[in-house]
Amino acid sequence: MWNTHFKLSTLNASSMYASELRTMVQLLEKGESFRVQSSGSTGSPKSLNLNLDEAIASADLTIEHFNLKQQQRALVALPLNAVSGALMVVRAMRAGLELHAVTPQSNPFIEFKDKEEGYFDFVALTPYQLAHSINHLPLIKTLLVGGARLSDALLNTIPSGTQTTIYESYGMTETLTHVALRRRYPHPESLFSALNGIQFSSGDAGNLIIHPSHLKQRTVVTNDAVHLYSKTEFEYLGRLDHVINSGGVKLFPESIEQKLSQIVQTPFFVTALPHPALGEQVGLILEGDETLKTKVLIELNGIEWGAYEKPKRVEAIPSFDYTATNKIDRLKTLKRLDL
Repeated sequence: MWNTHFKLSTLNASSMYASELRTMVQLLEKGESFRVQSSGSTGSPKSLNLNLDEAIASADLTIEHFNLKQQQRALVALPLNAVSGALMVVRAMRAGLELHAVTPQSNPFIEFKDKEEGYFDFVALTPYQLAHSINHLPLIKTLLVGGARLSDALLNTIPSGTQTTIYESYGMTETLTHVALRRRYPHPESLFSALNGIQFSSGDAGNLIIHPSHLKQRTVVTNDAVHLYSKTEFEYLGRLDHVINSGGVKLFPESIEQKLSQIVQTPFFVTALPHPALGEQVGLILEGDETLKTKVLIELNGIEWGAYEKPKRVEAIPSFDYTATNKIDRLKTLKRLDL
């Protein structure tokens, strides 16, 4: 079941994280399952029992896609009670990787700054971690980014000449991490492409339906709106439960956020706010102060907007609420604003 070349290094992890990781490895070696939790960024966190056979099948898809080889170096810098962290461990044990561990933090590479270029063959991070690790990208050959949408603005901060290949993933807790990928750097791709054996279809609402060959559950119905180009390719539009209905026009916050990333470098998100005439209006929530708010209000005029897309209300809050996996907790943040 497991590759005998697997090695684990916890030298750069806290004693607690190292202990949790060693316990997880021992459970996996015995063939025992364990519980993981969704991020809870769009609702209440969900806990589920990780099916070991399905986790291995999911890991094998990633190993095949990235052609991971035994004794290559990988880094786990994600929470172990999340699918993202757990699957990094399963992949390493399955492929026989040399797995280095560092306690999850904004920049996981501080302890490795003196290592040579391309030290890690394979790393998975959140966009939040990537934003704080730009100067350490030379340490990474292949980077997988997931957990939230990867903005053009963040990619634009990558120094020219960087050799790292960066992929954005699409997946969820129910599919045991990603089922589709798109390269974002270099030579960016516009469409997500399915991993081997996985196919897609579209529901009546334009939502993505996943047919995952590696799961016992043969159909996963999502709440994500997509433009389906084929059974294996799609363009992601946004979540249906995030749609803003402004004057009868349906708007996807994720598409508006992509435009806003041209002018906003701090954390932010777009949401529906009440409007007396339109029903709902586009609201922009910034992590920052009133000075930032004033600056953004001016710069909004420099963007080409579609009908009703331009945020009609902008609010700033000194600090957002975040989940354990560093995703913005929109619900808690909005409750604090009392909008």
